[in-house]
Amino acid sequence: MVGIGEMYLAKFVVQLGLGPVAAGLIMTAPMLLGALMGLWGPAMLKRTGSFAKYLGLTAGLQGLMYFPLALLALTAPMFVPQMMEAGLGWLVTLGVFAVVTLYYFAGLATAAPWVTATGEMFPRRIMARYSAHRLRLLQGATLGALLLHGLIADWMLSLANRGDWTYMYGLDPGLCGFAAAFILAGLMRLVSAYHLTKYSEPRRNSPSEQSHVHASDFVKRFRHGMDGRFLFCVLAGNCALQIAQPYFNPFMLQRIEYSGDLYQWLVRVVGTNAPYSVLLAGVYFGRMVALSLAGSLAARRHPMWLMWTGGGMLPIMAVFWLWTNHYTWLLMGQVATGVALAAWELGIVLMNYEAIKAHERTAMLTYFNVVNEGSKTGGSLLGGGILEAGGKEAGAYAMTFYVSAVARALILLLMARVRK
Repeated sequence: MVGIGEMYLAKFVVQLGLGPVAAGLIMTAPMLLGALMGLWGPAMLKRTGSFAKYLGLTAGLQGLMYFPLALLALTAPMFVPQMMEAGLGWLVTLGVFAVVTLYYFAGLATAAPWVTATGEMFPRRIMARYSAHRLRLLQGATLGALLLHGLIADWMLSLANRGDWTYMYGLDPGLCGFAAAFILAGLMRLVSAYHLTKYSEPRRNSPSEQSHVHASDFVKRFRHGMDGRFLFCVLAGNCALQIAQPYFNPFMLQRIEYSGDLYQWLVRVVGTNAPYSVLLAGVYFGRMVALSLAGSLAARRHPMWLMWTGGGMLPIMAVFWLWTNHYTWLLMGQVATGVALAAWELGIVLMNYEAIKAHERTAMLTYFNVVNEGSKTGGSLLGGGILEAGGKEAGAYAMTFYVSAVARALILLLMARVRK
């Protein structure tokens, strides 16, 4: 679902003609609103009385949100241009953001209960290597789906070139590719939801045993509790990442004139959408390569070692795009970014089990989701503000990426406050 659908939401917004700022915010602002709605999650979980049923319900809702996006992709050429000319493009943007908000609400509502349930089901002695192996399989599935989306897009364009069937019905071949991919993504998540309902229930810390944590207590722990220090470090790090991360997509699509034999070969042999898809896939390939070593390192040392490794690499990755337009070097930079993100993200996953008490995980992570999405949205708004102030030119992108690099470097100071 993630590879064929979610990772292309920013490109979908660009394809609709809603602009680079909307493309950047589509991955952050709806997540914040979804996290706020997710505050109902713990009460919904207790009312359901079952981790498996609750996870299946919320995952199923997430999958269903792809179908209105597919419908919009098919019908957009019939009304979006007229709305843009009439100054009503904001209504299209609002509709897309509303659907994506529900999508992220359903996804985030599964996050905290999932961590709580798996913390009891997966034995601690195998947690590091198991999590690394599992994440590697997930990254492989996402990588394959990223490439599949590109193939679907090019297939739709080739069909349009062989005949006028798309234009005959008022359809856009590029958006038809999105419609096919979104339908497939929704179906895959519905399959996922069915299997989530088959999970066994943890013997300890059932939904009824989850403790309530007051919001004020959650905030106080940022200063005094080790769980709070860890979570504060993560949310600050994610804020720094999002200053630049959402704007790599419009930068890749609109500002870079790629060079190099590899780029020419991909366009000639695979299709015009292939270079973008391969760049996105490079991050996931880097994650897959790094996760095996990262799991072994976490098992031998401590999850914080992974966070230090990834956190030390991420500032450089923020500005790598400004140094070259040679496609091969950019692809290598994407792979290196994947390595850094693999270490950072696996460290966070494992520290969730180390730093947060089992009976408080659902409440603590539910609050954290809200604050985290707020910080990520704040980071994306800061990046969007810099981009708008600079007129969305190349210099504005450069300033956005440099500010993100400095912010990422400062996160290392917060990491020093987190102890084993």
